Amino acid sequence: MKMKTMACGAAAAACILLLGCAGSRPSKASQYKFTFDGEQFLIRSIYSENRAERQNELIGSGFLAVDRDQDRILDYILFGKTGLGEAQHAYEYGLAEIEKTSGLRVIEPQVERYTLEDGTYRYEIKSFRPPQIRPFNEFIVTEKNGLVSSDTFVFIDRGADGTIDEVSKGTATLEKFQPRYTEALKTGLRDDRLSRIDQTIVVKKR
Repeated sequence: MKMKTMACGAAAAACILLLGCAGSRPSKASQYKFTFDGEQFLIRSIYSENRAERQNELIGSGFLAVDRDQDRILDYILFGKTGLGEAQHAYEYGLAEIEKTSGLRVIEPQVERYTLEDGTYRYEIKSFRPPQIRPFNEFIVTEKNGLVSSDTFVFIDRGADGTIDEVSKGTATLEKFQPRYTEALKTGLRDDRLSRIDQTIVVKKR
């Protein structure tokens, strides 16, 4: 499998909620409540002015999931025992409902990313270094169908140790895409776009 690095293009669409601000500076928050499959959820968008950080949170019954770079993909469960895939379904539904009210603003996510492709897929590795947990990578795979992109799968490498641990979006298996992730990491290290730090492999900061 031969991969080639792609030049970074436009960032994927992301969102921050504009449904009225609550709280005091230096942090602002907007929120939206909705029902999905008979359960109540809340999407909260937070912006920290002093650190220029943004993130979305999905709050359900007994769990809180975080979309660190507001790219419409949940990155991790901060607490609770729900699966990322299950939470992602509710999150996508809630965002679609908010979009109907023109309550979303598109922004450009600020996160380190590395993009490459082969004859079948486009790959993107995004590295996160949140204060609450260990660094982790998101491995995004988009199937190429002629000139039109079709299915997209998202995998999480907890600890950024080179092993994908969970599927957060799509129905693909870890076994199928682990070799592709391993090859993408090797290519990124070879191209000096990724760094090996202690036990982790992450996208270099620019």
